[in-house]
Amino acid sequence: MQRFSTAPSVDLCISGCNALAIASIQHKLLVNQNIYFYDEDSKAYYQANKQALAGLKFCPFCKVKGFDIKSSNYSRDYEGHIVKCEQRGGKVVKTIKLDQVQKPHCPHIRQYKTFAYLLAHGREQEFKLTQYCITYDLETVEKIVNKSFGKSSKQISELVPLSVASTIKNKTGVNTIYQDIRNEDYFIKQWLQKVFEEIIIVQQDNLYRTLTGVIDKAMQYNVDVPVIGFNSS
Repeated sequence: MQRFSTAPSVDLCISGCNALAIASIQHKLLVNQNIYFYDEDSKAYYQANKQALAGLKFCPFCKVKGFDIKSSNYSRDYEGHIVKCEQRGGKVVKTIKLDQVQKPHCPHIRQYKTFAYLLAHGREQEFKLTQYCITYDLETVEKIVNKSFGKSSKQISELVPLSVASTIKNKTGVNTIYQDIRNEDYFIKQWLQKVFEEIIIVQQDNLYRTLTGVIDKAMQYNVDVPVIGFNSS
């Protein structure tokens, strides 16, 4: 591998046949309208026009800020920037842009639609925590397989599902689901079907209701049903 220094501050790595190809270039080669590669004194040089590559007009002072030349506000934005940039000597100055309307920093309210809705309607005393959920515990047993994958990879064992137990807490109380390998080989599928049936009930029980017991459809409540798994050690 040979490394050729390029200007400005660009390295061009060339290997084997590519090095011979570059060395044979004796004149300027036009790649496109604004990018050229040429060889002088066994050195490879690079020259490019950033405006043609990016489709942007860059500030001649800071050389960082770019403007879309196809934008209808291009002239206004470009001229306004270069006047200020020239006064600063091309230095990039970071500024803080505030919103036109001041907003309080309260992510615990703004990111929680339910509490934000209750607060906006003066009903924050009705706020409640998520009461009902589902838990599960999956037991497995190790099975020795000793499978080889290629020359250097080998799988010694794999985990086989043995049993699974779930606890469902809803308005009617606490219910349990238990399935194991003694029932059928696809007991995991049967367990999942029962869990999804219980999820519908738990979701309905977690919804907000009016004083008459009817589900409050105007309430902004979109919290998923908590399904908590336990890892046996």
